Amino acid sequence: MTTAKSSATPHEQRLARYIHARGDPGLVEALLGVKGVVVGGRHRIETLYNVGGESAVYLTRDRKRPDAPPLIAKIPLYPVHLPIDLDSKVIRKQRAAIRVEGTFLKESDSQFLPEFKGYFEFQNPLLDSARGGAFAEPEPLLLMEMLPGRDLDRWLARMHRSNVPQARMRRCLDRVAVVLLQALVDLYERNLIYADLRPANLRIMGRPERIVRLLDAGSLVHRIYQGDRFPHVPSYLPPQVFKDLKARRKVHPTAEIQTVMAGRTLFEAATGIVPHAGKEVDTGLLKTSNVSPPVAEVVEGLCHGDFAHVRHAYRFLARRAARRVKGGNDPDRITQVVESYHPKPRPKAKPKRVHVLVRKKRPWWKRIWRFFRG
Repeated sequence: MTTAKSSATPHEQRLARYIHARGDPGLVEALLGVKGVVVGGRHRIETLYNVGGESAVYLTRDRKRPDAPPLIAKIPLYPVHLPIDLDSKVIRKQRAAIRVEGTFLKESDSQFLPEFKGYFEFQNPLLDSARGGAFAEPEPLLLMEMLPGRDLDRWLARMHRSNVPQARMRRCLDRVAVVLLQALVDLYERNLIYADLRPANLRIMGRPERIVRLLDAGSLVHRIYQGDRFPHVPSYLPPQVFKDLKARRKVHPTAEIQTVMAGRTLFEAATGIVPHAGKEVDTGLLKTSNVSPPVAEVVEGLCHGDFAHVRHAYRFLARRAARRVKGGNDPDRITQVVESYHPKPRPKAKPKRVHVLVRKKRPWWKRIWRFFRG
Protein backbone atom coordinates (compact mmCIF):
# COMPACT_ATOMS: atom_id res chain seq x y z
CA MET A 1 0.00 0.00 0.00
CA THR A 2 1.27 3.45 -0.90
CA THR A 3 0.22 6.95 0.01
CA ALA A 4 0.48 10.15 -1.96
CA LYS A 5 -0.52 12.90 0.41
CA SER A 6 1.92 15.40 -1.09
CA SER A 7 0.28 15.14 -4.53
CA ALA A 8 -3.26 15.76 -3.26
CA THR A 9 -5.28 18.43 -5.05
CA PRO A 10 -7.35 20.98 -3.09
CA HIS A 11 -10.46 18.93 -3.81
CA GLU A 12 -8.79 15.79 -2.48
CA GLN A 13 -7.65 17.65 0.64
CA ARG A 14 -11.23 18.78 1.34
CA LEU A 15 -12.41 15.23 0.72
CA ALA A 16 -9.79 13.92 3.16
CA ARG A 17 -11.05 16.26 5.89
CA TYR A 18 -14.63 15.16 5.27
CA ILE A 19 -13.77 11.45 5.38
CA HIS A 20 -11.68 12.05 8.50
CA ALA A 21 -14.69 13.67 10.19
CA ARG A 22 -16.78 10.71 9.06
CA GLY A 23 -14.54 8.41 11.07
CA ASP A 24 -12.02 7.09 8.53
CA PRO A 25 -8.79 9.05 8.95
CA GLY A 26 -6.13 8.10 6.44
CA LEU A 27 -8.50 6.48 3.95
CA VAL A 28 -8.28 9.22 1.31
CA GLU A 29 -4.49 9.40 1.59
CA ALA A 30 -4.32 5.67 0.91
CA LEU A 31 -6.73 5.84 -2.03
CA LEU A 32 -4.52 8.42 -3.74
CA GLY A 33 -2.08 5.59 -4.46
CA VAL A 34 -4.20 4.57 -7.46
CA LYS A 35 -3.51 7.87 -9.25
CA GLY A 36 -1.47 7.43 -12.40
CA VAL A 37 -2.65 3.89 -13.14
CA VAL A 38 -3.60 3.33 -16.80
CA VAL A 39 -6.45 0.91 -17.60
CA GLY A 40 -7.42 -0.37 -21.01
CA GLY A 41 -4.18 0.99 -22.43
CA ARG A 42 -5.53 4.54 -22.65
CA HIS A 43 -7.53 5.69 -19.60
CA ARG A 44 -5.30 7.24 -16.96
CA ILE A 45 -6.64 7.72 -13.41
CA GLU A 46 -6.09 11.40 -12.62
CA THR A 47 -7.96 12.52 -9.48
CA LEU A 48 -9.94 11.08 -6.58
CA TYR A 49 -13.41 12.52 -7.05
CA ASN A 50 -15.50 11.03 -4.25
CA VAL A 51 -15.69 8.22 -1.71
CA GLY A 52 -19.00 6.44 -1.28
CA GLY A 53 -20.16 3.67 0.97
CA GLU A 54 -19.04 0.82 -1.29
CA SER A 55 -16.89 2.41 -4.00
CA ALA A 56 -14.17 4.97 -4.66
CA VAL A 57 -14.76 7.32 -7.59
CA TYR A 58 -11.96 8.76 -9.73
CA LEU A 59 -11.70 11.04 -12.75
CA THR A 60 -9.87 9.61 -15.74
CA ARG A 61 -8.32 11.14 -18.86
CA ASP A 62 -8.21 9.45 -22.24
CA ARG A 63 -4.60 9.59 -23.44
CA LYS A 64 -5.67 9.05 -27.05
CA ARG A 65 -8.17 11.91 -26.83
CA PRO A 66 -6.70 14.42 -24.39
CA ASP A 67 -9.26 17.09 -25.32
CA ALA A 68 -12.23 14.83 -24.51
CA PRO A 69 -14.11 15.45 -21.25
CA PRO A 70 -13.04 13.32 -18.27
CA LEU A 71 -14.85 10.10 -17.41
CA ILE A 72 -15.85 8.57 -14.09
CA ALA A 73 -14.10 5.40 -12.89
CA LYS A 74 -15.48 3.38 -9.97
CA ILE A 75 -13.56 0.72 -8.10
CA PRO A 76 -14.54 -1.26 -4.98
CA LEU A 77 -13.84 0.41 -1.65
CA TYR A 78 -11.98 -1.44 1.10
CA PRO A 79 -10.30 -0.24 4.31
CA VAL A 80 -6.97 -0.05 2.50
CA HIS A 81 -5.63 2.26 5.21
CA LEU A 82 -6.02 -0.65 7.66
CA PRO A 83 -4.40 -3.63 5.92
CA ILE A 84 -4.96 -5.88 8.92
CA ASP A 85 -8.74 -5.53 8.44
CA LEU A 86 -8.66 -6.63 4.81
CA ASP A 87 -10.24 -9.98 4.10
CA SER A 88 -10.59 -11.95 0.85
CA LYS A 89 -14.30 -12.53 1.49
CA VAL A 90 -15.01 -8.80 1.86
CA ILE A 91 -12.90 -7.97 -1.19
CA ARG A 92 -14.77 -10.45 -3.41
CA LYS A 93 -18.13 -9.18 -2.14
CA GLN A 94 -17.27 -5.57 -3.01
CA ARG A 95 -15.98 -6.60 -6.41
CA ALA A 96 -19.20 -8.50 -7.12
CA ALA A 97 -21.19 -5.32 -6.36
CA ILE A 98 -19.18 -3.36 -8.95
CA ARG A 99 -19.74 -6.08 -11.56
CA VAL A 100 -23.50 -6.08 -10.86
CA GLU A 101 -23.60 -2.29 -11.19
CA GLY A 102 -21.73 -2.47 -14.50
CA THR A 103 -24.16 -5.09 -15.78
CA PHE A 104 -27.20 -2.99 -14.86
CA LEU A 105 -25.70 0.14 -16.38
CA LYS A 106 -24.78 -1.55 -19.65
CA GLU A 107 -27.92 -3.63 -20.18
CA SER A 108 -30.44 -1.01 -19.07
CA ASP A 109 -29.13 1.57 -21.55
CA SER A 110 -31.44 4.14 -19.94
CA GLN A 111 -31.27 7.79 -20.89
CA PHE A 112 -31.75 8.70 -17.22
CA LEU A 113 -28.51 7.03 -16.12
CA PRO A 114 -24.88 7.84 -16.99
CA GLU A 115 -23.69 6.35 -20.25
CA PHE A 116 -21.72 3.11 -19.94
CA LYS A 117 -18.16 3.58 -21.26
CA GLY A 118 -16.49 0.27 -20.49
CA TYR A 119 -15.49 -2.37 -17.97
CA PHE A 120 -11.78 -3.04 -17.27
CA GLU A 121 -9.61 -5.01 -14.88
CA PHE A 122 -6.20 -4.03 -13.48
CA GLN A 123 -3.84 -4.91 -10.68
CA ASN A 124 -4.68 -2.71 -7.69
CA PRO A 125 -1.47 -1.21 -6.25
CA LEU A 126 -3.22 -0.74 -2.89
CA LEU A 127 -3.41 -4.50 -2.33
CA ASP A 128 -0.45 -6.74 -1.57
CA SER A 129 -0.64 -9.46 -4.21
CA ALA A 130 1.83 -11.58 -2.20
CA ARG A 131 -0.99 -12.37 0.25
CA GLY A 132 -2.62 -14.49 -2.47
CA GLY A 133 -6.32 -15.23 -2.84
CA ALA A 134 -8.44 -12.18 -3.67
CA PHE A 135 -5.42 -9.90 -3.17
CA ALA A 136 -3.76 -11.31 -6.29
CA GLU A 137 -6.93 -11.30 -8.42
CA PRO A 138 -7.56 -8.43 -10.88
CA GLU A 139 -9.53 -5.41 -9.69
CA PRO A 140 -12.71 -4.47 -11.62
CA LEU A 141 -13.15 -0.89 -12.81
CA LEU A 142 -16.38 0.58 -14.18
CA LEU A 143 -16.01 3.48 -16.60
CA MET A 144 -18.98 5.77 -17.20
CA GLU A 145 -19.99 9.23 -18.32
CA MET A 146 -19.33 12.14 -16.00
CA LEU A 147 -22.57 14.06 -15.56
CA PRO A 148 -22.32 17.85 -15.36
CA GLY A 149 -24.29 19.89 -12.85
CA ARG A 150 -24.74 19.54 -9.08
CA ASP A 151 -26.05 16.91 -6.74
CA LEU A 152 -29.66 17.71 -5.92
CA ASP A 153 -29.13 17.73 -2.14
CA ARG A 154 -26.40 20.37 -2.38
CA TRP A 155 -28.40 22.39 -4.89
CA LEU A 156 -31.43 22.34 -2.57
CA ALA A 157 -29.35 23.40 0.43
CA ARG A 158 -28.14 26.44 -1.47
CA MET A 159 -31.42 27.40 -3.13
CA HIS A 160 -33.69 27.06 -0.08
CA ARG A 161 -31.52 29.36 2.01
CA SER A 162 -31.30 31.98 -0.76
CA ASN A 163 -33.86 34.60 -1.65
CA VAL A 164 -34.82 32.98 -4.94
CA PRO A 165 -38.22 34.08 -6.28
CA GLN A 166 -40.86 31.44 -5.77
CA ALA A 167 -41.86 31.48 -9.45
CA ARG A 168 -38.33 30.53 -10.48
CA MET A 169 -38.07 27.84 -7.82
CA ARG A 170 -41.38 26.37 -8.91
CA ARG A 171 -40.23 26.04 -12.51
CA CYS A 172 -37.13 24.13 -11.41
CA LEU A 173 -38.76 21.93 -8.78
CA ASP A 174 -41.76 21.08 -10.93
CA ARG A 175 -39.31 19.97 -13.59
CA VAL A 176 -37.47 17.84 -11.02
CA ALA A 177 -40.71 16.11 -10.04
CA VAL A 178 -41.76 15.39 -13.62
CA VAL A 179 -38.39 14.04 -14.77
CA LEU A 180 -37.91 11.93 -11.63
CA LEU A 181 -41.26 10.22 -12.20
CA GLN A 182 -40.36 9.73 -15.85
CA ALA A 183 -37.05 8.13 -14.88
CA LEU A 184 -38.63 5.73 -12.38
CA VAL A 185 -41.28 4.67 -14.90
CA ASP A 186 -38.61 4.17 -17.58
CA LEU A 187 -36.46 1.99 -15.31
CA TYR A 188 -39.42 -0.05 -14.09
CA GLU A 189 -40.34 -0.87 -17.67
CA ARG A 190 -36.79 -2.24 -17.96
CA ASN A 191 -37.47 -4.46 -14.90
CA LEU A 192 -35.37 -2.26 -12.61
CA ILE A 193 -36.22 -0.56 -9.30
CA TYR A 194 -34.17 2.36 -8.02
CA ALA A 195 -34.02 1.27 -4.38
CA ASP A 196 -31.73 3.94 -2.89
CA LEU A 197 -33.81 6.93 -3.94
CA ARG A 198 -32.72 10.21 -2.30
CA PRO A 199 -31.64 13.71 -3.41
CA ALA A 200 -27.93 12.85 -3.08
CA ASN A 201 -28.33 10.29 -5.89
CA LEU A 202 -29.87 12.83 -8.29
CA ARG A 203 -27.88 15.21 -10.45
CA ILE A 204 -29.58 18.42 -11.55
CA MET A 205 -28.30 19.87 -14.80
CA GLY A 206 -28.65 23.37 -16.20
CA ARG A 207 -29.35 24.64 -19.67
CA PRO A 208 -29.98 23.56 -22.32
CA GLU A 209 -31.18 20.16 -21.02
CA ARG A 210 -32.66 21.37 -17.70
CA ILE A 211 -33.09 17.78 -16.57
CA VAL A 212 -32.41 15.47 -13.64
CA ARG A 213 -30.51 12.22 -13.99
CA LEU A 214 -29.88 9.37 -11.58
CA LEU A 215 -26.26 9.03 -10.52
CA ASP A 216 -25.66 5.68 -8.87
CA ALA A 217 -26.43 2.55 -10.89
CA GLY A 218 -25.42 0.57 -7.82
CA SER A 219 -28.79 1.55 -6.32
CA LEU A 220 -30.62 -0.50 -8.95
CA VAL A 221 -32.29 -3.78 -8.06
CA HIS A 222 -33.81 -6.18 -10.57
CA ARG A 223 -37.57 -6.30 -10.19
CA ILE A 224 -37.70 -10.11 -10.34
CA TYR A 225 -34.22 -11.45 -9.48
CA GLN A 226 -33.51 -9.37 -6.40
CA GLY A 227 -31.59 -11.70 -4.11
CA ASP A 228 -30.77 -9.97 -0.82
CA ARG A 229 -29.93 -6.56 -2.32
CA PHE A 230 -31.79 -3.56 -0.92
CA PRO A 231 -29.53 -0.47 -0.87
CA HIS A 232 -31.29 2.34 0.97
CA VAL A 233 -31.08 5.25 3.39
CA PRO A 234 -33.51 4.87 6.34
CA SER A 235 -34.87 8.45 6.16
CA TYR A 236 -36.51 7.85 2.79
CA LEU A 237 -38.07 4.47 3.51
CA PRO A 238 -41.78 4.16 4.32
CA PRO A 239 -42.13 4.20 8.14
CA GLN A 240 -43.51 0.65 8.27
CA VAL A 241 -40.69 -0.69 6.10
CA PHE A 242 -38.16 1.03 8.38
CA LYS A 243 -39.74 -0.67 11.39
CA ASP A 244 -39.67 -4.05 9.62
CA LEU A 245 -36.00 -3.70 8.77
CA LYS A 246 -35.24 -2.55 12.30
CA ALA A 247 -36.98 -5.69 13.59
CA ARG A 248 -34.73 -7.73 11.21
CA ARG A 249 -37.62 -8.81 8.99
CA LYS A 250 -36.76 -9.49 5.38
CA VAL A 251 -38.05 -6.78 3.03
CA HIS A 252 -37.68 -6.65 -0.74
CA PRO A 253 -37.98 -3.43 -2.77
CA THR A 254 -41.31 -3.13 -4.57
CA ALA A 255 -43.14 -0.58 -6.70
CA GLU A 256 -45.22 0.49 -3.68
CA ILE A 257 -42.11 1.14 -1.59
CA GLN A 258 -40.58 3.10 -4.45
CA THR A 259 -43.60 5.41 -4.67
CA VAL A 260 -43.28 6.43 -1.01
CA MET A 261 -39.53 6.92 -1.38
CA ALA A 262 -40.17 9.16 -4.39
CA GLY A 263 -42.70 11.14 -2.36
CA ARG A 264 -40.31 11.66 0.56
CA THR A 265 -37.53 12.67 -1.85
CA LEU A 266 -39.78 15.22 -3.58
CA PHE A 267 -41.04 16.43 -0.19
CA GLU A 268 -37.47 17.36 0.72
CA ALA A 269 -37.05 19.03 -2.65
CA ALA A 270 -40.22 21.08 -2.17
CA THR A 271 -39.76 22.12 1.46
CA GLY A 272 -36.03 21.77 2.15
CA ILE A 273 -36.82 19.59 5.20
CA VAL A 274 -35.10 16.21 5.47
CA PRO A 275 -37.51 13.40 6.47
CA HIS A 276 -36.91 11.57 9.74
CA ALA A 277 -36.49 7.81 9.66
CA GLY A 278 -39.60 5.96 10.78
CA LYS A 279 -41.81 9.08 10.91
CA GLU A 280 -44.41 10.44 8.54
CA VAL A 281 -43.66 13.76 6.87
CA ASP A 282 -45.84 16.81 7.49
CA THR A 283 -47.54 17.10 4.11
CA GLY A 284 -49.36 20.23 5.28
CA LEU A 285 -46.15 22.15 4.56
CA LEU A 286 -46.58 21.46 0.86
CA LYS A 287 -49.31 24.11 0.56
CA THR A 288 -46.80 26.89 1.18
CA SER A 289 -43.83 25.12 -0.42
CA ASN A 290 -41.95 25.95 -3.61
CA VAL A 291 -43.88 23.61 -5.92
CA SER A 292 -47.08 24.26 -7.85
CA PRO A 293 -50.41 22.98 -6.45
CA PRO A 294 -50.69 20.03 -8.90
CA VAL A 295 -47.19 18.84 -7.99
CA ALA A 296 -47.87 19.35 -4.26
CA GLU A 297 -50.99 17.21 -4.58
CA VAL A 298 -49.03 14.42 -6.25
CA VAL A 299 -46.21 14.58 -3.68
CA GLU A 300 -48.76 14.34 -0.86
CA GLY A 301 -50.34 11.28 -2.46
CA LEU A 302 -46.93 9.65 -2.93
CA CYS A 303 -45.96 10.23 0.70
CA HIS A 304 -49.22 8.70 1.96
CA GLY A 305 -48.96 5.70 -0.38
CA ASP A 306 -52.10 6.61 -2.33
CA PHE A 307 -50.48 5.49 -5.60
CA ALA A 308 -49.67 1.83 -6.21
CA HIS A 309 -47.08 2.78 -8.83
CA VAL A 310 -45.16 5.88 -9.87
CA ARG A 311 -46.77 5.49 -13.29
CA HIS A 312 -50.14 6.33 -11.76
CA ALA A 313 -48.68 9.43 -10.11
CA TYR A 314 -47.15 10.53 -13.40
CA ARG A 315 -50.47 10.14 -15.23
CA PHE A 316 -52.29 11.96 -12.43
CA LEU A 317 -49.85 14.83 -12.73
CA ALA A 318 -50.03 14.88 -16.53
CA ARG A 319 -53.79 15.43 -16.39
CA ARG A 320 -53.59 18.33 -13.94
CA ALA A 321 -50.34 20.15 -14.62
CA ALA A 322 -50.06 22.99 -17.09
CA ARG A 323 -47.83 21.96 -19.97
CA ARG A 324 -45.03 24.35 -20.82
CA VAL A 325 -43.52 22.10 -23.49
CA LYS A 326 -45.06 21.31 -26.86
CA GLY A 327 -46.47 17.81 -26.81
CA GLY A 328 -46.09 17.47 -23.04
CA ASN A 329 -43.16 15.76 -21.36
CA ASP A 330 -42.29 12.84 -23.59
CA PRO A 331 -40.80 10.02 -21.46
CA ASP A 332 -38.95 8.71 -24.52
CA ARG A 333 -36.98 11.94 -24.88
CA ILE A 334 -34.81 13.23 -22.10
CA THR A 335 -34.35 16.61 -23.79
CA GLN A 336 -37.57 18.52 -24.33
CA VAL A 337 -37.49 21.05 -27.15
CA VAL A 338 -39.29 24.26 -26.32
CA GLU A 339 -40.43 26.10 -29.39
CA SER A 340 -39.91 29.83 -29.45
CA TYR A 341 -43.04 31.94 -29.37
CA HIS A 342 -43.93 33.61 -32.63
CA PRO A 343 -47.09 35.73 -32.40
CA LYS A 344 -49.45 35.68 -35.35
CA PRO A 345 -49.01 38.74 -37.56
CA ARG A 346 -51.87 41.16 -37.30
CA PRO A 347 -53.80 41.92 -40.49
CA LYS A 348 -52.76 45.18 -42.06
CA ALA A 349 -55.20 47.97 -41.35
CA LYS A 350 -56.73 49.69 -44.34
CA PRO A 351 -55.36 53.19 -44.78
CA LYS A 352 -57.80 55.86 -43.75
CA ARG A 353 -58.99 58.26 -46.42
CA VAL A 354 -57.78 61.74 -45.60
CA HIS A 355 -59.58 64.62 -47.26
CA VAL A 356 -57.23 67.51 -47.95
CA LEU A 357 -58.46 70.79 -49.42
CA VAL A 358 -56.24 71.62 -52.39
CA ARG A 359 -56.61 74.94 -54.16
CA LYS A 360 -57.02 74.35 -57.87
CA LYS A 361 -54.66 76.09 -60.20
CA ARG A 362 -56.27 78.67 -62.58
CA PRO A 363 -55.88 78.25 -66.34
CA TRP A 364 -53.05 80.17 -67.99
CA TRP A 365 -55.28 82.51 -69.94
CA LYS A 366 -57.07 83.66 -66.77
CA ARG A 367 -53.76 84.39 -65.08
CA ILE A 368 -52.61 86.48 -68.10
CA TRP A 369 -55.94 88.29 -68.29
CA ARG A 370 -55.71 89.21 -64.61
CA PHE A 371 -52.13 90.47 -65.14
CA PHE A 372 -53.13 92.88 -67.89
CA ARG A 373 -56.12 94.10 -65.94
CA GLY A 374 -53.84 94.96 -63.04
